[in-house]
Amino acid sequence: MTIQNMLRQLLLIANFLLLPFLLFSQNNISFEATANAKNVAVGSVLEVKFTLKNARGTNFQPPKFGGFQVISGPSQSMSTQIYNGRMTQEISYSFTLMPNKIGHWTIGPATIRADGKRFKSKPIQIQAVKSKATSPLTGTDKECFVRAEPNTTDAYIGQQVLVDYKLYTIVNIENYATLNDPEYPGFYALNIARFNSAIGQEQIDGVQYTTKVLKRIALFPQQAGILPIEPLRMQLGIEIPGQQSTGFFFRKKTRPVQTATKEVEISVRSLPPNAPASFNGAVGEYDLQTSVKPSNLTTDDALTVLMRISGNGDLKRLQAPTLTVPEKFEVYDPSILDESEREKQGELSGTKTLEYLVLPKEAGQYTIVPKFTYFSIDSAKYVTLKAPPTSIRVRKGTGNSNVKAAPKQEAQEDIRFIKLETNLHPTGNSFFGSLSFWLLAFLPVLGFTGALVYQQILNKRGDTDLTLLKSNQASKVAQKRLLTAKKHLDAKESRNFYNEISRASLGYIGDKLNISNSEMTKNNVCEKLQALEVSTPNIEAFMKILQTSEMALFAGMDNSAAMSETYEKAMKVVVDIEEEIG
Repeated sequence: MTIQNMLRQLLLIANFLLLPFLLFSQNNISFEATANAKNVAVGSVLEVKFTLKNARGTNFQPPKFGGFQVISGPSQSMSTQIYNGRMTQEISYSFTLMPNKIGHWTIGPATIRADGKRFKSKPIQIQAVKSKATSPLTGTDKECFVRAEPNTTDAYIGQQVLVDYKLYTIVNIENYATLNDPEYPGFYALNIARFNSAIGQEQIDGVQYTTKVLKRIALFPQQAGILPIEPLRMQLGIEIPGQQSTGFFFRKKTRPVQTATKEVEISVRSLPPNAPASFNGAVGEYDLQTSVKPSNLTTDDALTVLMRISGNGDLKRLQAPTLTVPEKFEVYDPSILDESEREKQGELSGTKTLEYLVLPKEAGQYTIVPKFTYFSIDSAKYVTLKAPPTSIRVRKGTGNSNVKAAPKQEAQEDIRFIKLETNLHPTGNSFFGSLSFWLLAFLPVLGFTGALVYQQILNKRGDTDLTLLKSNQASKVAQKRLLTAKKHLDAKESRNFYNEISRASLGYIGDKLNISNSEMTKNNVCEKLQALEVSTPNIEAFMKILQTSEMALFAGMDNSAAMSETYEKAMKVVVDIEEEIG
């Protein structure tokens, strides 16, 4: 057994032993009930799910579903996610229900035992309404449409506004594509990648629609007034009924339908007047964490104050708070140690860490209370967060301070006298041409040669991770095969062309994701690409290439324009997926 294999096995054993601690170390157990619709038409179905997080549950007891017929369930599923080093586990029990009659119904709490305790979910309110026949709906505006749905239409400058682009449909949608990128004048806009995109049910005018959020945008208003959100135009591929599958990667024919959201207006207000002097532009909801060290020092030492501010507002508007200290201290300009944005529970969140350097001038006992002021959206008031007071003891020093930082100075003359009479001469021996110079010059060459020789030795011994090697080379191999396909395209050899396109696409995804030929199924490929967070348009484009190649080989297509288009799309989708998963 090689050293690399031994290390790999030890790592797997360590991960296995630590898994229970990673799963439950957060000690944040919850048991929640959710439904994919609040209003449901009689004769239609809805899904109710009971989810236990961060624990292993036993003795699950569902409620009595009064007013509903249980179509199926309970269906149990389990998922584990790791995000930013944080592991969470979920166990869900799902039921498919159908309301028996019109009315307002309450789904009672379910119970489960976990971690030695009994957990109970909250009741869910469901409104069952009269069903309306859907067969007369022939217009595409009633069959399917897309809406832009902001979480609020009344906001303050700097407040985060989430806009969901949601699909409503009563027909099967095979695919979709955006036709434009709307401008958001007056907003700072960012895409949200992780949000709840589960399929739901909503009732509109007696019609039961299947819904799905296709896209989410976080908008931060930068000015007051009525700010419009431009329409988003999309093309939906509606499945043509009555088709039968003729191949494994076959995708049903669709008819394209173009739709667009209506323009939405956001009313943006200025912040209230009379803001505290400590307010520096932060809008939203924030937390403050501080650190003041050391608490015992001399007048020769420097005091470090860290302020870590986290919240859901626009980080660009968050200026460094003014640090209030006793008069016997001198504060230097703060430096930004960290400024990062992340997605949390479907919205954008950010953190800014600031470091203040403070110098004591006189000995004594002092108290420092860092504080931070922001405008709270929830309360519509200015809120000041204060850290716990820190007592500082300052002793008299020797007067030899080692602090090198320079405080912010008043404006001074920025042109100094230039000494004209100077005598410049070299000091010491010249470095160029010395023994040290030649050693440093040849060191990279020697290192590269050594690495190359070592890699060849590993290859001969079989110690190289062939799976990793194939994954790293997947894109290059696919590009070579696509170049071969280009030769068949130029020669108008249709069958050889599509065969090479199929080999390049399947070979790339097999090498990249370590999928064997026996496991090369449509669902398996889609699931693995989704697990790596490859975007839905790229997944659909890749599957479309496979479908086109299969149909061409099956039907003997010989269309130069179609072959050229397929080649361009295949080249693009390989590059796009490679950029996403690396």
